[in-house]
Amino acid sequence: MWRSNRHLARGGAQLQDQADAYILATWGEPRPPRRKPERAKARRLRDLRGTPPHRDSLLTPVDAPYSHPDRPAEIVRDYRCACGNPHPFTAVQAQVTSGNTKSGGCLRDQARRQRRSVISRAETQAVRAWARGRGIETGENGRVPARITASYRLSEAGRLDVLGADGLLEEARVQHWAQLNGQKLGARGRVTSEVWLAYATDALSRDELDDCSTEQ
Repeated sequence: MWRSNRHLARGGAQLQDQADAYILATWGEPRPPRRKPERAKARRLRDLRGTPPHRDSLLTPVDAPYSHPDRPAEIVRDYRCACGNPHPFTAVQAQVTSGNTKSGGCLRDQARRQRRSVISRAETQAVRAWARGRGIETGENGRVPARITASYRLSEAGRLDVLGADGLLEEARVQHWAQLNGQKLGARGRVTSEVWLAYATDALSRDELDDCSTEQ
């Protein structure tokens, strides 16, 4: 064996047949068989625990969770949406539990159809000037963030009591108001543009009602 390996290492092609004959005589085949390690225990199936949807979700599970066929690390589940769609909707269970996925697509379509609040060009320019005077960044072009616009409206009306030290509405205040008044928040409790403006409108309308009551 050593002599055959020596000649093979030197490139001695003339002894290749002798080396192959030696290997065949020793192992009974040109290459020694590779033994596959025996599995000591049967593979244990992953225990998939079902978790409930987010409290604001429109989805209801229709069966047990299972591993994604293409991405086994993901746990998915079939759900039925409260919008009335009879077809089950498959989603990642963790996304439904966290609230990132709340429907089978009907909420997204509804948000797209919803008409955005119209803000005039004159008001946008006034908001930018007001923000610059307070060191608030708005950018030079495009739509001004709704939080800044709502804060501007309240500031101009003298409602400084609802603004924070930075001159802007505090998100926690608006979130609390939205929950009390049935306003829909975005994913993970994010305040949407519509909710910022709706809060300002509600606060200013309540001031007008209070003024009318005082005059009477």
